[in-house]
Amino acid sequence: MARKRKKIGYSRKYSKKPCRAGLSKIENFPSDAFFANFCLLENTSNDEQVTECKVTIDTNEFIDSDGQSANEFYVILDKVHKYNPQHNLDEFVSGIQNNLFSKLKSDSSSIENDQFFSIPSSKDIKFISIYDSDVVSDSPRIKTCIRVTEKMKLDIFVHSKPLSTEHPIWLSVKKNCYTVQQLENVIKELCKYSICWGNKDADLQSLKYNNKHAYKEEIYIGSTIRSVSCCLLINQRSERCMNCKTYRKTLIKMKNRKSNVKRFK
Repeated sequence: MARKRKKIGYSRKYSKKPCRAGLSKIENFPSDAFFANFCLLENTSNDEQVTECKVTIDTNEFIDSDGQSANEFYVILDKVHKYNPQHNLDEFVSGIQNNLFSKLKSDSSSIENDQFFSIPSSKDIKFISIYDSDVVSDSPRIKTCIRVTEKMKLDIFVHSKPLSTEHPIWLSVKKNCYTVQQLENVIKELCKYSICWGNKDADLQSLKYNNKHAYKEEIYIGSTIRSVSCCLLINQRSERCMNCKTYRKTLIKMKNRKSNVKRFK
């Protein structure tokens, strides 16, 4: 059954006389308090008299749309911290971070792990794992480094290179570290990974590769050619990451091309 349609804002179909809704007059109207205390009015009667609505508000306390005091301020670090807006925010945050850092550095000395050990003399909190010095060189080489800065930021370095922010390990660990438990979890996760070997084949090392796509590394596990997108850390059975595997095909083509040129000379 068809229904009659009415234009919005008119009392009846095709009428040019607008329908006036009830009006409200708000006194002392501050911020979101309007929405928290607004009084809705029913449509006026036929004589369309205007109704006045007075709202009494404590101007010293602002209430937001969630019913919370707008005079309360919080900072989220290791947990939620309430602070006084009259104080300097940067100084407030730095004070909390300094306390957290001092406690974490003291407590981290109790962490024991077969693969990682701490560097107490470092300004930052550092745990490193090293290669056996008898394998590559006479002096030890740092394999992996975990660093927590005074700002509680977590960094992971592999062969002195920062681990990419896109690496899957960041799905398991947070990029800020506040407690010993979080630091132990980082070490635990890193122990699940191994180092990508790149392309160590002796017959590939003399190839003239494109510096935009690859680089040679020599001081950690011997001479190897890595993709510029090498993941560095892998948690798979293969010796190399997918990016180094892909670039390996290019290296092998270059080697075969070089062999063919020698053959026809």
